Amino acid sequence: MSPSHIRASLAPSPYSQVLGGLDTLAHHLCFMLGSFITGSYRALPFQFSWLITGECSSPFLNLRWFLINTGNGGSALMQVVNLAFGLTFFVVRVLLYTLGLAHMAAVTPTIVSLGILPLPILGVIGLILAAGYSLNLMWAAKIWHMAFGANQSGNAEKHA
Repeated sequence: MSPSHIRASLAPSPYSQVLGGLDTLAHHLCFMLGSFITGSYRALPFQFSWLITGECSSPFLNLRWFLINTGNGGSALMQVVNLAFGLTFFVVRVLLYTLGLAHMAAVTPTIVSLGILPLPILGVIGLILAAGYSLNLMWAAKIWHMAFGANQSGNAEKHA
């Protein structure tokens, strides 16, 4: 996460629609806040590990953006990148995140009983995790629609 991610999310530019909107800004801000809190308390390293693993899909998203913006949105490489992006997104941001949330729910009573985090802070982390999961599901639905939706014109650039 860098300041350029936040700037790209906030400041209007020719790439604003391509790079994301308020959902992307919320994603970056929540991730930074969650990382700051858990890092400050030196708590929940396992939860952080599955959250950061979710970023494994980002290189494919970046490569997809590059291909579209260099006029290669309809190429064979784009088809491979779309498949790799969709698969990694589903595995790490839907499947792994779901398992991570289930684990977090299972260990929350232990976290509370051991006093690892103050209860209000644990609540904030819970809200951040739930918000992140909601965003991932929203994005997964968009990816699904792009891959299997009614508009199958084959023009990848329309789905940038």
